[in-house]
Amino acid sequence: MKTIIKIFFVITLLFTLVGCGEKPPTLEDRMADLEDQDLKSYTGVIETFDIDIYQDGTHQIRVDEDEMIIIQSPTINLNNYIGKEVTVEGSMQKLIDNKSEVFTVEKIKLEEAGGSGEFNEYENKRFGFRFTYPDIWELFEDVSGITLRGNGVNWVTIDVFNTDVELDDFIASHEIEDGTPVTIGGQRSLRYIESDEIRIYSPNASKEKIYKITFQDSEEDNEAQKDLFYSFLESFTILISKTKEGEKCGGEENLICPEDFRCELESGEEDAEGICVPVDEASANLDCPFVPAPSGCLEYEAKSFNKDGCPTSYECLDEPNPIEDPIEDPIGDPIGSTTGPQPVHNRSTTGDEVVSVFLKYRDKILPEESELSQLEVVEAQNLIAAVYLLEDQKYRTLFSYTPSANEFNFEKEAHFEAGEERDWVLVEGEDIRITHEKRVVKVSGGQGQIQVIHEDMRLYENPHKNFSLQYPKNWYYRSFGSIENTVWTVGFAEKPLDHISDAIISAVILDGMSFGKKEMKGDSYLVEVERDDDSHFLLEGPLEMKDVIDKMARTIVQN
Repeated sequence: MKTIIKIFFVITLLFTLVGCGEKPPTLEDRMADLEDQDLKSYTGVIETFDIDIYQDGTHQIRVDEDEMIIIQSPTINLNNYIGKEVTVEGSMQKLIDNKSEVFTVEKIKLEEAGGSGEFNEYENKRFGFRFTYPDIWELFEDVSGITLRGNGVNWVTIDVFNTDVELDDFIASHEIEDGTPVTIGGQRSLRYIESDEIRIYSPNASKEKIYKITFQDSEEDNEAQKDLFYSFLESFTILISKTKEGEKCGGEENLICPEDFRCELESGEEDAEGICVPVDEASANLDCPFVPAPSGCLEYEAKSFNKDGCPTSYECLDEPNPIEDPIEDPIGDPIGSTTGPQPVHNRSTTGDEVVSVFLKYRDKILPEESELSQLEVVEAQNLIAAVYLLEDQKYRTLFSYTPSANEFNFEKEAHFEAGEERDWVLVEGEDIRITHEKRVVKVSGGQGQIQVIHEDMRLYENPHKNFSLQYPKNWYYRSFGSIENTVWTVGFAEKPLDHISDAIISAVILDGMSFGKKEMKGDSYLVEVERDDDSHFLLEGPLEMKDVIDKMARTIVQN
């Protein structure tokens, strides 16, 4: 009888412990026990996993048609790899009440290879950056950062340090000497170059992180890999987190709404305040778009915000102190002979910088396979237009630009295509009227040559016959095409033209060589300008307009 009572007591105690015991360990708690387990690896395609209250796991990796492994990770965002072939490394666990074992991922490697010359895009919101990298490199991700590997060499490593200290203080504890200031992702960074590696330290204050980017300077295939490394650096973008929460947003404090909310601003004025209002999950933003802070500034503040309360530009509060060498000026001597537009020695650096930045990023701004031939900059209106050829069709796209650190953001305003009857036909957007002096940059082989538009003149361009000339600013023009045995005819006058007889000055293209003559015929004056071996330009108008005709003739440019 005593034995039965003891057994009953033990069974009762066990049931009590099971029913009233501690809560099951969390995923983070279980990770601490993984070090004592053997690491395994699987290669397959990451897929979503239907949530099961009786089964741990967030995703699955399909190894083949018949085998699927349930996986999870507290340190790696597996959503970034859905639909991609990867190799995962970690440990298998059989947890209480789970139907199947769960594989906890500690490291992951993309298996996209083949060396097609293309670039892959990668973004990690937890680390706070995104970049592109060549497909001949393999990408590995773990809790401490990223490794880019190719041909058995770890070419690039990104170590992520969680710290709230300033960059200079962090460097003092990691490097002996002062580094060279550079700009990475719009942030002041420090670079170290040694015989076997290049190290760059870059901060992300909003996420309280510092990135150490290291390039392994191996002797094998060094220069080619270094070029790829610098391409990677140009694409490296730092993501700025939303750090403020609450009902108030925007304003001088640049308060940001939390996830699943947007900032309803009271007005579009600078430093406008607003209130955080809910948005649906599809339109919620986890991060504000990155906008570089002013380069070389110790103190700066947000100058403008978008409708979500994210800053769109910053204003420097102290004396600028540029930390990079200026961009090499791609603008050379003016086009044409010494009788054409003369060099401008005291040009505004803003216009030159806009051209330099546009040329730097033109492959990302303009359509693929397009051939850029000309840029037009109107500094007074913050406008720049690009003329380019795509699939034997000529186009012109107008952008507005705004300063962003030591570079510029470009926003498309209007798009034109060369028409048959009109010179440019509006296809998309709004045709903004150019009311100020325009600077024209002829582009060839990635470089620009400048042609200055005189203040009292406006530019006429003909994409069909590939030439341009300047005409009086307040005049009108009309192209009449090939008429009266001309290759092309265009008329200019002080009021709109219906017929070529309404023109005060006409410019035509004629067959035959030019003898460069200037001739007065009664009350008329005409000037010939060479076009090519088989044709020439002829400008003609009243004798009293001689100076204007000569000036127009000097501005003719054959594209």
